Formats: sequence, C-alpha cells, structure tokens
Amino acid sequence: MSNQLQRKQRKITYLIIAVAVAIIAIVTIKIVNAMSWSFQVAPSKTIAKPGDYIQLTMKISEIDMGKLGINTIESVLEYDDAVFETVVRDDFKMSNNWTATYNQEAGASNGNFLLSNLIAGIKTEQTVGIIELKVRKDVGPQETVIRFKNVKSNDGKNLVNESDKEIVIKIVEDSGNTGTETPPVTETPDTNPSTPPTSSTGDQNGGGTGNGNGNGNGNGNGNGSGTITPTVKPSPSTGNKTPYKTPGSTLPEKLPQTGIEETNPVILVTAIAIITITATITLIKYKKMDI
Repeated sequence: MSNQLQRKQRKITYLIIAVAVAIIAIVTIKIVNAMSWSFQVAPSKTIAKPGDYIQLTMKISEIDMGKLGINTIESVLEYDDAVFETVVRDDFKMSNNWTATYNQEAGASNGNFLLSNLIAGIKTEQTVGIIELKVRKDVGPQETVIRFKNVKSNDGKNLVNESDKEIVIKIVEDSGNTGTETPPVTETPDTNPSTPPTSSTGDQNGGGTGNGNGNGNGNGNGNGSGTITPTVKPSPSTGNKTPYKTPGSTLPEKLPQTGIEETNPVILVTAIAIITITATITLIKYKKMDI
C-alpha cells in the first residue's frame, strides 16, 4: 500500500512540474508574440529616366509594442551605386520629430541607419520621413532594386524584427531629351501675387485679359491680349554632390530603449511563484511519508 502511495505522489509531482513548464512556455510565447509593428516604404515612381529623383516615403503602422510604443527604427539601405548617386545624410528628409543617423562611410557598416524620435513613443500610424535618391545621368535602361534590410525596432527590452523591403525601379531611356529633372520641393502658395510683368505680350486663345502669373493662360471668352509672366523653372546643378559627413555617424551597438512593459513579466513571475510553492509543498509531504 505504501509503494502505491509513493508512486501516486511521484506522478502528482511530475504532473505539477510538467504543468509549470507548460505555463512558463505559454506565457513566454505570448510575451514575445504580442510585440509587433509594420514598416512600409512607398516610392514616388517605379519608372524613371536618367537624372530623375525618386522619393521613398517611410511609414509605420499596426504598432503593438506595449504601453510606450516605439521610438527607434534601425535598418540597412542597399542600392546599386552604378545606377544611383551616392546617398548622404542630407538625402534623409525626416518629419514628425524623427531624426536620422546615416553611415555613409565606406566599409562593412555603410548604409546602416538609425531613425529615432526622442519626443515620444509612437503607438499609431505615422509618416517617419523620406529618403531621396537620384538616378545617374549616364545610366542605361535596366531594372534595379532598392532594399531595406534587417529592419527592427524594440519594445524596451527585446528587438522586434520586421521583414526586409524591396523596391524594384525600371530605368528607361529619356527619348524626349528634356534634361535633368529638378528635385521635387514643397511650394508655399503665393499670397501676394505682385510680381511685375515682363514686357512680352501676345494674343491668347480663350480670350479676355491674360493673367500675368502662372501659366499665362487667358481667362474669359472671345479674343484678347494680355501681359504674360512666364514661370521660370530653375535648372539643376551640374556639379558633383559633395558628401556630407555627419560627426559620429557610426551607429550605436544597441538601440535606445523605450522602457519595459510591466504587465506580462509580473504575470509570469506570479505564475512561477505559485507553481513553485505548490511543487515544494507536495515534495515535503512526499518526504515525510518516506520517513
């Protein structure tokens, strides 16, 4: 009878230990899987000509990274430098309080960049910024790929990876031979259209008195003449881009931490404590029976 009781006690002890291991595994998996986020890159165009500019807009969304959100993004930018001009720190146009550190120095860390927001942790969808690339003037028709590799952020304790991103760009011939594209800029509306007109005048189809600003198209009906001020588009610089050297551009070994999520670790520790106490009491009873 005593041997049967001992075997039963052993089974109970093994069962408690197995349950404890299972609970710890489940809680740990939930903690890891609960942290997720999405990183998107959208190009301004996928078909380009020599001399064109391509803007890559970076956004984050679907953020489930605990109470504090995220405020860092790390990745590696890869592109064909025979197709695109060298990317430098000034090509990162950041927004919404995000800043960029970019390693443009030659070597194994070339292309590494760190985006950070020191104002607040982000929990909702947001545009982070833009990276601008320029197609070389002497490049021929081909397809090329821009990659964002090893994309990751952190939840304050652990790194949370995102999938690599690839953007395929098709380079075509510039059959129109219109010259180099001017880099896109954000224009401020003219609230005081008082630019003096030029002396050139001419008949305008569409009639009426011509508008001296804008495209010089006539407004109204019938035939008429008006003063036209042509819109002048600045020509791009033909010189080589001077590399911008950011002091201390080497990225830190670890990402800045946003804080540690408190709820899940507390649950884990409590569960382990309860299971450990239960297993200890059972073992003590088992030992007393042996005595």
